[in-house]
Amino acid sequence: MQVTVTTPGGTSNGVSYTYSVTPTLTTVSPNQGPTSGGNTVTLTGTQLTGTTEVDFGATPATSFTVLSPTQITAVAPAEVAGAVDITVTTPGGTGTLQSSYFFVNAPVLTAVAPLSGPLAGGNTVTLRGTHLVEATAVRFANTAASSFTVDSDSQITTWSPRGAPDRQTSPSAPPAAPATR
Repeated sequence: MQVTVTTPGGTSNGVSYTYSVTPTLTTVSPNQGPTSGGNTVTLTGTQLTGTTEVDFGATPATSFTVLSPTQITAVAPAEVAGAVDITVTTPGGTGTLQSSYFFVNAPVLTAVAPLSGPLAGGNTVTLRGTHLVEATAVRFANTAASSFTVDSDSQITTWSPRGAPDRQTSPSAPPAAPATR
């Protein structure tokens, strides 16, 4: 569309003006990530072409890429724990999906009981710490526990998998005798 201005001296030249539709957001995947940020999130919606800004709460995304009129990938910024709105801004306005992304604290382990168990595994092990309620896996070195129960945000009960002796606690070979000449 052309915009012109008319005065008693005449009508100006025309300049282009475009009406844009307001964007909408419908889904966010994944919908949670670490407070340290850095994970890639896919935003789905409509009228996303021309996006100039993506915000997680009041914090801009670290970066974003418009893949199509219906999809954007964005890198989540660092943020405090909790739910935030995600907002996209285009020439047509802003679209917001309220409380759609959750920043989650990293888990911290402070204690394990007991401290050791049989090589055959199957030992009940209690893990204590903070921010454990979102646990998706428990690992003993490189071996996943076959199951675990999140008892609370500060405790997990699991069962040790079959293991291998810990090099620090396994019997060592006797020291070599000094060489004689």
